[in-house]
Amino acid sequence: MYYCKLIRSNRRTLSLTIEQDGTVMIRAPKGLGKRHIDNFIKEKKKWIIKHVEKTKKRQKQSCDFAQKIDLQKIPQYKKRIRQILSERVDYFSEKYNLPYKGIRLSSAKTRWGSCGPTNNLNFNWIIMFAPPDVIDYLVVHELAHTRHRHHQKSFWKLVEEMHPEYKKNRKWLRDNAYLLSTSF
Repeated sequence: MYYCKLIRSNRRTLSLTIEQDGTVMIRAPKGLGKRHIDNFIKEKKKWIIKHVEKTKKRQKQSCDFAQKIDLQKIPQYKKRIRQILSERVDYFSEKYNLPYKGIRLSSAKTRWGSCGPTNNLNFNWIIMFAPPDVIDYLVVHELAHTRHRHHQKSFWKLVEEMHPEYKKNRKWLRDNAYLLSTSF
């Protein structure tokens, strides 16, 4: 079975999402009747079950990954990814003339990387466990933000110029991010 949570607001539409913990979130307009919401949930029952099961499977795989990480070695992991990132950022920065200020590591829960207003590049240290091409994609993505502070066509054109396979790596990250999920 699954757990549903209903949130009513001033919205106009009814929506359904599955949270990372498997909770089914229903968002509904304030005035919408309970029967209408219940019918909506019944219509989506197969979809809900499929995606809740998928989420629970991902949770288990994520827990398996987290258990494999030796907490005593986190400083070593961070040192190693800092070295990898420095090499890759320097390579792409010089090749495409994209200066940056520095590299910082984070333990962000919802971001793989970011580029600050002074061109400091921030990366989640857990990307150390991603494939090398995915790390390169993240480096290129953040470096591209030193020139384009948005995700419009010009940004993606620069990313593609620097990393032609970026779509494949971006997809890998979207499809497999849960494998790198941790709670530390």
